[in-house]
Amino acid sequence: MNNILILVNKFENSGPVRGASAVFKGILNKGENVFLVSVEKMPHKVNFLDVQSSNIFSLNSDNFFRLYRAHRSLKKIIKEKKIDIIISYGFRSNILSSLTSIKKIAVVMASCLKEALYLNYSPKIKAFFLSLMSYFFLGFHDGVIYASKEMIENDKNNYILKPKKFINLPINPIDENYVSEFSSKQELVAVDIESVFQNNSFVFCTISALNKRKNIGEMISIIGDLNENGYNISFLVIGSGEERKNLEDLVIKRRLENKVIFLGYLENPLSVLKKSHGFIMSSLSEGLPVAALESIFLGTPVLMPNLSGMSHFIPKNCGVIYQRENFKGEIVLFMNGVRNNDFNPKVPKELSQEYTANLYLEVIDNLCKTKVSQ
Repeated sequence: MNNILILVNKFENSGPVRGASAVFKGILNKGENVFLVSVEKMPHKVNFLDVQSSNIFSLNSDNFFRLYRAHRSLKKIIKEKKIDIIISYGFRSNILSSLTSIKKIAVVMASCLKEALYLNYSPKIKAFFLSLMSYFFLGFHDGVIYASKEMIENDKNNYILKPKKFINLPINPIDENYVSEFSSKQELVAVDIESVFQNNSFVFCTISALNKRKNIGEMISIIGDLNENGYNISFLVIGSGEERKNLEDLVIKRRLENKVIFLGYLENPLSVLKKSHGFIMSSLSEGLPVAALESIFLGTPVLMPNLSGMSHFIPKNCGVIYQRENFKGEIVLFMNGVRNNDFNPKVPKELSQEYTANLYLEVIDNLCKTKVSQ
């Protein structure tokens, strides 16, 4: 049996951390020795995670310049717990794991890491250096995991140093117990959600960081166009970010204050997601669509952009993968499909917790049988 350490930047309600948490729980449920470690200080409460667990630790490093201290703390945990292998999620986690002398695997969520960084960061010089550093430190890993072969092909030529192995593996299994439990619990919000559903014939929902890469503004504009053409549609936006003020200004400009509703960050967005008629995403770049997979698990059809690897995650009977040039028309077709019960959302077994845990353990066993990289 191998001793496994899963390393994340911080315990937050984000795709990489939710993925790491689900893998951690899946492996732990199989009786394996696995530990979940956060680079940053541990919060008092995380809905999807029991932070009081004896298998969960924090390195208490709250900024990039304290990574040296975090590295010393990590080495101490590795020694005390006799860790054989690290699985890292995120920039700082990948740097720290690359500096260890044990086996290490990094998980890349984006379909193309370089593209995602350039969309997320400005000025471009900052994105350039982050990209350079990311690919450099990833190259010191024994394996780098992507969710599909298509993602590997899109990204592998960007590496400065090549890792020993590119691995095609499901990144983010659905945490079935968490989704089932919290989708039945109502989140307290400042908006009367029931009236939104009563006053609109169709209610879309998205769960997203509000940044330029997520492209929420395009969705708002299309919602405005469709309402002007007689459709009675509302759009619930769950999430926070630097683009919120610009998006709110766009809503006012289009006179959509009663149609586009910003709910902000919610600890538990799942009850709203479950109630919505459809989940929608308009991202310019995307890795594994965590919220979309949770929507499918809850029975809510999804409308997703035709980005790299998306067809790998979204089965046809779960919704529509649209072509961006016909976004508005695809929305209308999607709404008709929902009304006609054309969709039957169901998560494929490849993204179940137990199935994914078995795959990870197989990869870990194979890597630990080979010589440790230096």
